[in-house]
Amino acid sequence: MILRPVGWCIALGGGSALDTLGSQAFTGGSRSTDLSVHFQRCVVLLWILFIPVGVLWAFIEPVLLAIKEPPRLCKDVQDILRILLFGAPGYIAFESLKKYLQCQGQSRSNRPSVDLQAMQEL
Repeated sequence: MILRPVGWCIALGGGSALDTLGSQAFTGGSRSTDLSVHFQRCVVLLWILFIPVGVLWAFIEPVLLAIKEPPRLCKDVQDILRILLFGAPGYIAFESLKKYLQCQGQSRSNRPSVDLQAMQEL
């Protein structure tokens, strides 16, 4: 439950800025490289913004204990978040790349990514 509001919202929310900037750069930009520059800046900025979230994920146990969660649960949540920490930069890049391709009209059905996200929730 803590994964969505604290972590993935940065990737999804920040990536949605690429929708606006990227579409405008692709259709009305004066230079053909504007969209690529927006994509690169988006990925780097989201990675930088993820650093404090990554620190929180790595040391979430005391925070959960402070709000009176069971100690065993706190330890397990911290262990899981530490594992997911390794995949977070890739997920951020994936979401940004997906928006980048959508701005160019090169997106097919993203059914496999929806299926993967559904499995993550289980």
